Amino acid sequence: MQRRQVVRSLGLLAAGVAGCSEAPAPAPSPPTGTPAEPDDDGGGGGLTTRRPLQVRNDYAISESADGNVRIDLTVTNPASVDRIATIRVTASLDGDEIEQEQPLDLGSGESTDLSFVFSFDYDAWRDSATSLDFAFDY
Repeated sequence: MQRRQVVRSLGLLAAGVAGCSEAPAPAPSPPTGTPAEPDDDGGGGGLTTRRPLQVRNDYAISESADGNVRIDLTVTNPASVDRIATIRVTASLDGDEIEQEQPLDLGSGESTDLSFVFSFDYDAWRDSATSLDFAFDY
């Protein structure tokens, strides 16, 4: 008689160990990142970072007609989607800083040429401690 109770208890214990009393597993966290750019046939490739606009390395610094510093540059969009942004060009001469902005709207693979004239004397620019920075606000 006790044998039946022992067998019944073992059966209940086996059912509990087999996973019948387990709590459900937590759901996995969603992936992070930005949606991938669509490829040529419209599909995406998972999550990725969009390629930023770029200033080509061959920008030129010259003297403007009024003797100030002129920066000529080319901005390209290497992404496979259109990009809208604002370029910020910051020039500094001996600690004095001037910042200029220009809005951009470039299609995929497009480039545009830009010119910025800063109110720094060109001769002073050539003979002093200077810096130039390009940044984009998307």
